[in-house]
Amino acid sequence: LHVASSKTNTASDWNLWRSSVDSHSPLLMVVLPHNQLTPNKLPELSIGKGTLAAHRLLLTSIKEWAVRGPDTMPGAIVMLLGCETGAPKTSYLGYVNQFRRNGASIVLSTGATVLGRHISPICVRLIQGLKAAVAQGPAPLGEVMLRLRREALADGFPIVLALSASGDADWLVE
Repeated sequence: LHVASSKTNTASDWNLWRSSVDSHSPLLMVVLPHNQLTPNKLPELSIGKGTLAAHRLLLTSIKEWAVRGPDTMPGAIVMLLGCETGAPKTSYLGYVNQFRRNGASIVLSTGATVLGRHISPICVRLIQGLKAAVAQGPAPLGEVMLRLRREALADGFPIVLALSASGDADWLVE
């Protein structure tokens, strides 16, 4: 996975997310969503401020448009860092499976309730770890994750233990 581009795009709702994926075909996507249930008890991810439909994405509505742009090869790394994004109520139906099924090569998620002030520094460390891997030459994602976990835990961020990577740990980040 080549993640050297320094371009960033911000999406405050899922329509802007879709447009950005379609326009830029990113290989690294970072989402800090609120994982919640609809009044009908359906799981959904909420981003941005507000309660409009554009801010909410039902689990069952996650399709290829959310993951793959026209030039996304191989699939992207998706950092899905919100409460219990990697801990579905039903084992076969979850955000990680949906993103992977629709083209993500790697999905980083959390298996516990997290606070923004705790997961934000982990997110920054993940991005810095990927950048360092790029600077040092190809490195397996599994090694990058192991290094991140060790460093974050040593620095007093035990929430890193709730982080999991789904996909092939042997993907070379370059």
